[in-house]
This record gives sequence, C-alpha cells and structure tokens, in this order.
Amino acid sequence: MLKAATVNRDCTTVVGLIQFGNYRVVPHKIALKVENDDKTKEWIVQMEKYDAIKWNTFDADKWPSARASFPALTLRNVCRGITTENVEIKVSVHGVISFDSSDPRKEPLIFKKTDPAVTDYKERISVSAKKSASFNCPIKYMHVFLKYANLDGRIRFAFYPNAMVAKVNADESDHSLRFYLVAMKKSESDSI
Repeated sequence: MLKAATVNRDCTTVVGLIQFGNYRVVPHKIALKVENDDKTKEWIVQMEKYDAIKWNTFDADKWPSARASFPALTLRNVCRGITTENVEIKVSVHGVISFDSSDPRKEPLIFKKTDPAVTDYKERISVSAKKSASFNCPIKYMHVFLKYANLDGRIRFAFYPNAMVAKVNADESDHSLRFYLVAMKKSESDSI
C-alpha cells in the first residue's frame, strides 16, 4: 500500500526539451497523477512557450562521456510536499516532434545499451512509449531511461539513451508524441 501523499498545487513547473537523435520534442502539456491509499489526485499543467531554444548535442562517438550533456526533461518543484517513501508518481508527457532535415544522418541514433549505471539503479522503473507522427525517415527504436531523484523536494525526470528500448511505429495520422512514465520508490533504503 502506498502512503498518503500531498501535492502543493501552487508550485511551479519547469519543463526542458528532449532530443532523440535527429528528433526534437517540445513538451507543451504535463499530466501529473499522484496515487495514494485514499484517493487519486491529478492536475494538468499547461507549458509556457519558449522564445529561445538551446540544444545540447549528443555525439555517439564520445560515448559514454557525452551522456552528461544529453538533454533531459526536468520537472522542478512539481511534487513539493510529496512524501519520499512509498510514493508512486505517474507522469504523461504530450509534445510535438520535428525532424532536423539539415542533419546528414538518415536514421535516428541507435545508442549503446551497455552502461553500469543501468544495473546499479535500485528503483523499480517502468517505461512505455506510444507515438504517432509523420517523418522524413522512420523511427525504429527509442532508447529511454527514466531517472528518479529527490533533491530538496524536487523530482527530476531525465531521459537517457541506453537503458531500455521502446519500439515505436510511424503513423501519419497526426504529429503528436506521448510518453507514459512510472517511477516507484519503495523506501529510503532503496535510494540511489
């Protein structure tokens, strides 16, 4: 059973930008759901538009040192006030994806899967992805790693390219991308 958790509805949300190889995702809506023993609370947070966008570049030839510069989706102060023990947090990200036609690569980057940090994590992590979009070239795989950390009441969700693979199929019906992310922290003894 999950312990009761509370969310400060006045806290702010800052969302970064995600890039998978040639594909850039600009999140514009976050759905935050906290489930506990008594009830389920859910809030939809609309994102502000960014006037200036700066992209980090990921060079597969510099693996694994380049991992630190890989773009991350960060939710700051979203869950301030949530207890750190036995809390399940579900986050769905809705965004728009675009293809950088100036990039000479014809396929998205397929990153290496071997990294000690993947097996060292003690959190129970589950990630699935569903997407539909039109592309200049097909996406075959998406490497997603959900990193959970609790720092000064902040919860950070970061995507890394090597931890697990979610198969995605191209669909020209629309231009949307959706992630379903689940992070479970069982107890303080399971902390990183």
